[in-house]
Amino acid sequence: VGNYARKLIDERNRQAAADAVAQEVYGALQFINAGSITATVNNVTKKVINPLYQQPADPISEDPADINTLGIQKNPLWLAHPGDTTNAGSASVSPYIARTWSKSITTPVSNNMNITDNGKTYYSHSLKWSQAVWGQDSVRRYFTDSGCDGASGNIYFNQQFLSCNENPVQRGSEIAISRLDLVSDQGTVSRPAGTTAGVPVGIDRVDVYVSFSPVDNNPARIEQFITPLMTAFRLKKITPNTNGVYLVREQD
Repeated sequence: VGNYARKLIDERNRQAAADAVAQEVYGALQFINAGSITATVNNVTKKVINPLYQQPADPISEDPADINTLGIQKNPLWLAHPGDTTNAGSASVSPYIARTWSKSITTPVSNNMNITDNGKTYYSHSLKWSQAVWGQDSVRRYFTDSGCDGASGNIYFNQQFLSCNENPVQRGSEIAISRLDLVSDQGTVSRPAGTTAGVPVGIDRVDVYVSFSPVDNNPARIEQFITPLMTAFRLKKITPNTNGVYLVREQD
């Protein structure tokens, strides 16, 4: 009876962890897919262009009052976080600007910021996502609403795509979203304030990296999470590209 009860507890814990991961992915995708976001600007509630897609030479909304409030000039520096630059060549580029360069889903995984292909350099920035994995270096809070601790500045999100903090289940879990890649075939492009021409900010694909840190140091147990994860994604109506699911082992 003891072994059976332990097995049930383990299964429930794995499903709870998988559900938490799926909820994170769902919230992130909702944010990424939003062309505009309800926000409060100088105490006025309105629709503003999603900061992921704002242009540095264009107003943040259609409101005439925002004619001089240009994208990227008033944000993305809303939160107290190291990601405070619009310079693509900087390691601390804003998460709203960061894109990963990848020619295809099968391109080898690389954590190098600079990637050279056919003599051209692409800046490739991944988002350090999970608070459980990255602590204060997590950029997750850039995607939460202004009711969460750390929000500041004169623009505030009113929509809640993600909870202020990760599900507590994640803290002791063996799985977490360690990395989120907003993939563009042009990589990260500098978007300095005052730029007069439109700059590419598209997102062609979203790659999600679910890390697995086995408590018993047995990496083969990752297969025990596959069914719970697929179940959790299905319940959220998220359909992963199963042809693009890869198992990547971190090098020591």
